Amino acid sequence: MGAADRMDEVPYLKYAFFSYLWLGVTDTVHHLHAATVLGQGTAMHTAAIGMVLVPTAIAMVALYLRFGRRALLWTFLGIALLAIAVPGLYHGGWNHLVKVLAHLRIDSPATDLSLLFPADNLNLWFYEVTGLFEFVFAIVCGYFVYRLVTVRTGDT
Repeated sequence: MGAADRMDEVPYLKYAFFSYLWLGVTDTVHHLHAATVLGQGTAMHTAAIGMVLVPTAIAMVALYLRFGRRALLWTFLGIALLAIAVPGLYHGGWNHLVKVLAHLRIDSPATDLSLLFPADNLNLWFYEVTGLFEFVFAIVCGYFVYRLVTVRTGDT
């Protein structure tokens, strides 16, 4: 029996895992791009954290599927919950979604939407769009992590 078959035996694990991967990889790429291309040196620490936690989460799920230890699953869920809260809801939601919505709503020269999405700089477009995707992936991941936790704890 392969890992994919074993993953199907645990309800919502596959969806929680892959939605976390989308969130974790998007966050890592987003901050790596910000640090290297946009010159935001402080973003490198977040990229480095993603480079450690994404493979760790993959290893936790793989080891859980192989050995069945609940602590491995809960470690993955802890990493996923941190990713949902910090890069997803806080960074993607507050730093990107609210900023874009404010630029759409507030009518002043300082909130001109072309400041966020200039026609001549696709790097800023990439930065804002991947930041928005972090929020979207956090919502999706949060739903599946919630469903997985309720199934595993019996609180349906």
